[in-house]
Amino acid sequence: MAKKDMGEQFARTLSGGLDHRRPAVIALCRYYAGLALQEFRTRQAQNEFWVNRTFTAFGSMFSGIVDGPGNDVGWFLAHGVEYGLYLERWSWTDELKRIYIGEEGERISSALRVIVNGLQPKFFSDLQKIYQG
Repeated sequence: MAKKDMGEQFARTLSGGLDHRRPAVIALCRYYAGLALQEFRTRQAQNEFWVNRTFTAFGSMFSGIVDGPGNDVGWFLAHGVEYGLYLERWSWTDELKRIYIGEEGERISSALRVIVNGLQPKFFSDLQKIYQG
């Protein structure tokens, strides 16, 4: 095959066969995963969601990205504690579901979802910009 033919074939492959936006989407997901973890740590350092007694749940929080086959790309915020139900619990009918904790009053029990849902509109807006341009 002549060099010219190889160059044209390579150009066709690049223009049609590869999604040039995927690296940008992965970078965006990494950014938001880090942002979510940072926001959680900042807010929970002030005991916004619960009162830190052992710091086990606080210290086990982590974030990351999903980089799977096809279009499977995303980010997440998670925890590594068995009793994490209180970090996840959510009721759409209650908006921000709250639990009563002794004399300390109400605390938001769905810390992960509060953070992720708060970042979601901006993430989708940034994602839309990548796919429009």
